[in-house]
Amino acid sequence: MIILIKAIKSQLNLKPYFYDKAAKVGSTGCILGGFLAYILFMKALPVFGIDLKVPLKEYSDQLVFSIFGFGLVLLLVCLYLLCSLCAALYFFPMLKRRELEPEDYKSIVFKSIYPVHWQKM
Repeated sequence: MIILIKAIKSQLNLKPYFYDKAAKVGSTGCILGGFLAYILFMKALPVFGIDLKVPLKEYSDQLVFSIFGFGLVLLLVCLYLLCSLCAALYFFPMLKRRELEPEDYKSIVFKSIYPVHWQKM
């Protein structure tokens, strides 16, 4: 939870040029991650014995809450993975051109924490 707060503070404090880049990468990752989570969730429902033509009230509460929890975890994992992948692909050319240090690149990709020189002073 603390790293999420640090990541949000880091992004909100970016200079406008870098904020636009981060917002585009993050938005793309979230859209792709949400889409992937939806597809995987729909493919996983038959594994749990859920038929979409049957109302949820026909299933036990335990099964419904388990499916809800599974869907939530799946969504969070897909969002993180796709946002990280989008950031890795987008910022890799900057790493190759030596505009980013390897440590800064890893911080952006895995923690969403941006370099100090990108921040507003």
